[in-house]
Amino acid sequence: DRTETRSVEKKKLLEKALEHSKETIRISEQTEPFGYWNLGVIWSRLALWQAELSSVEKDSRNRKNVVEEAVSNYERALQLMVKMSSSYEKRGDLSYCDSLGRTQYLYGELLDGLYGLTNNNVHQRRAIEAFCKAAESFQKLNLFSRVAECFWKVARGYDSLGENVKAAEN
Repeated sequence: DRTETRSVEKKKLLEKALEHSKETIRISEQTEPFGYWNLGVIWSRLALWQAELSSVEKDSRNRKNVVEEAVSNYERALQLMVKMSSSYEKRGDLSYCDSLGRTQYLYGELLDGLYGLTNNNVHQRRAIEAFCKAAESFQKLNLFSRVAECFWKVARGYDSLGENVKAAEN
């Protein structure tokens, strides 16, 4: 079956990408330990590869584990990125807000997916929080369509939790 062959091939390529990302992190942490933004971007790339890998994982338990690891790596990425962007923002430089907002948004998407795998409300609440933070980042740049998209995701998250008033507010 061609689909099966492509899935196996895709999985191998993603696993290779994961190896390269982990090696890049190892080297970057040694050579640029205070390059918080760059390290955050690398960690987020690792999380993206893991999220993509979860899409070809057939076993639901393995898929959940891969997504959980990706969530953890996104958290690390965002800690580093926020640390750097906060220092720039204090000086009036908002150039990092777009990338930060996109990373926060993708983190929210991943948490929303984890909620779909586990039905654990904690994951959905964390997704809502991530979308709210993404909206704040986009708001700083007056990217209103992205802000609206984030609040739509917040509303969907509250709706899935049965919190209709909060959903309607967003």
